[in-house]
Amino acid sequence: MGFEKLQQRLRDFFIEETSHSIDPTQVARIRERTLVEFSRKKTTPFFLFWKSSWVRSAVVGAIVLSLLPIFGGEQSAGELQPDGLVEIVRDGKVFVATDNTSLRVGDQILVGNNSSARIQLKKSLETVLGEKAEVRIPRRNSLFLVRGTLDGDLMGGAIETSRGKINATERAVLNVSVSGSGETHVRPRENDVLVTSWDKTKTVLVEGEELRLYADGALPPEMPQNVNLSSAQILAIQAKLLIARTKALNAVEAHLQQDTATAASELKSAGRTFRSVVQVLKSSRDLQVLRRENLNLITRTEVIKRLSARTDRTNLLQNTLAVKTLLDVVEQERDPQFLTTDSGLLIFNRYSLLQRLFAPLPERQRYHGRILQDQYVDALVKQIFNANSAKEEILFITSVVPQSGAGRQFLQQVANKLPKDLQEQLDKIVAHWG
Repeated sequence: MGFEKLQQRLRDFFIEETSHSIDPTQVARIRERTLVEFSRKKTTPFFLFWKSSWVRSAVVGAIVLSLLPIFGGEQSAGELQPDGLVEIVRDGKVFVATDNTSLRVGDQILVGNNSSARIQLKKSLETVLGEKAEVRIPRRNSLFLVRGTLDGDLMGGAIETSRGKINATERAVLNVSVSGSGETHVRPRENDVLVTSWDKTKTVLVEGEELRLYADGALPPEMPQNVNLSSAQILAIQAKLLIARTKALNAVEAHLQQDTATAASELKSAGRTFRSVVQVLKSSRDLQVLRRENLNLITRTEVIKRLSARTDRTNLLQNTLAVKTLLDVVEQERDPQFLTTDSGLLIFNRYSLLQRLFAPLPERQRYHGRILQDQYVDALVKQIFNANSAKEEILFITSVVPQSGAGRQFLQQVANKLPKDLQEQLDKIVAHWG
């Protein structure tokens, strides 16, 4: 082993393992003895000089002493500033951090309820741990997040979890959270970060993107953005359209009840949910990497354009257009002149609300209204099929749906989607209405 390699190994050893202070008097004795032995070099042949075991030890000692000014006796890996109940587990003992506390490699930090802790690792990481977080310090410049959430700056160090490791080549601001099952969520807010899973696959997250590691294993491969939508993406878009539709109708009902604050809040939320469809389009096909956009800069028309470029699924495109039309109508119709229907069956109430909302509009908009109404028809058909007794469910439904033109139309559409025996039962009941 060469001198330089030996020196490097000793340096690495002191960086990673030093945890005890060295007695200054002992350092002085070693230094003095080393100097004495080296002074003999002038009169002693080198091979005789090197045969002395003490001399060999002295050489190693000299190397160690040369490293002491930099690493010798340095115990601290960083510093912790508690806010509330913060416990530190060290060498099998637990103590409460009541003031700024020096941290060591191997420490485990537990943050209590309604508490937080600021941790600063030397020139590599500064972060704030949220309540109920648990972290460990496996080595200098590295933090292992067992569970909970941290927000902070990464400046050359590493954040590790049971799913992988996060590094940054330059200062990055990020949020990392780990669930009880170990699922990891990474969100860089400033500059890029490199995420490496434990099987060595890597991905770079840029500012505004998100990554979810649901289980041990490889990160998702990078996929081109011009491919067709995956099943996961389609389901995510359908869910967003359902939420946007529901919130828009909530806004109408709140407005009719003179609750303008709730109406405004629900309509705003509905619009934002609809526009967030573009984030699903930009994300990876398995939705592990979520790419964020400023939704305030996205219009509803832009959502339709981007979706049309990624899929030719007629049903999905029609549903998206229908929800867009609903949002447009609700936003423009600030003072609808009708009363809500309270039949005791929410599905019919929403069906009726759509009918009243779209009735005075041009045919193209009414067509989109009928698409949305048909979704409530499908919802009731599903409810009948999932009931313990489909026939008893039909009896209940016909007892609460009003015996009106809208009620008849609604149940006729439901009957057309039922098996023959159930269709005959429903038609027979409606036929006896006055």
